[in-house]
Amino acid sequence: MMTIGTFLIMIGWAMLNSAGGGSHTLNSVNARYAAEVSFLNTFLAGSSCCLFTLLLKRHIVRGDHKLTPRYDIRSLCNGFLSGIAAVSAGAGIMRPWSAVIVGFI
Repeated sequence: MMTIGTFLIMIGWAMLNSAGGGSHTLNSVNARYAAEVSFLNTFLAGSSCCLFTLLLKRHIVRGDHKLTPRYDIRSLCNGFLSGIAAVSAGAGIMRPWSAVIVGFI
């Protein structure tokens, strides 16, 4: 259920970011490009934050390593959602490499 909810929020948030950038029309080439870039940046930032939290969770959480699994689906979903939330403000105006950096931060 958590992954289905994350998937639905992810698609909705990407659509919101791509529709919110630009002049809300797709009649010009520049408006279509801004929508495509914001859609791409949303997924790049979410993916980079997801990868960061997935790989570093075991090193950040202290305690018994037998109780803390190395790869956790909860940290994967939460990392993706926090990455797309972090990039939302500037998704339409930033470059794709900076969206990856925002996701890691």
